[in-house]
Amino acid sequence: MMRALAVVLAVAFASLVCAPRVARGQDIVHLPQNRPAPFEGFLLREDDLLRWRQRIELLEHRLTLDLDTERRVAAVQVSLEQARTRAVEERLALRERLWREQTAALARELEKARRAAVRGFWEQPSLWFAFGLVTAIVSAVVLAVT
Repeated sequence: MMRALAVVLAVAFASLVCAPRVARGQDIVHLPQNRPAPFEGFLLREDDLLRWRQRIELLEHRLTLDLDTERRVAAVQVSLEQARTRAVEERLALRERLWREQTAALARELEKARRAAVRGFWEQPSLWFAFGLVTAIVSAVVLAVT
């Protein structure tokens, strides 16, 4: 971008400062050597004028190419950032879905554990131990009496 700005400034400078005054119609004046100029301006030889015009055209062409390149680079950068944004949004959506699925799975496991923790009276091991102990004592008493 800085290169494009430098080219723009060079073209502007060249066209404002270095632009030769082109004589039209009656402005064409023969200037003999070693005589003062009849008007203000730059006195350039024809080959220097052509060289400056070529430089200006080259800089204008380079400016056009640089601007096109910068536009394409900017478009690619914008599309890349848009792709990154979409990827981040998709990743965020996937994470949220994963968290919802994990939350639902944990809630199911918790409910299952709660149901397993609540036992009926017949599922209590101490009840069966006491029943077995009473049965053993009654059996021992019955055997001892008979």
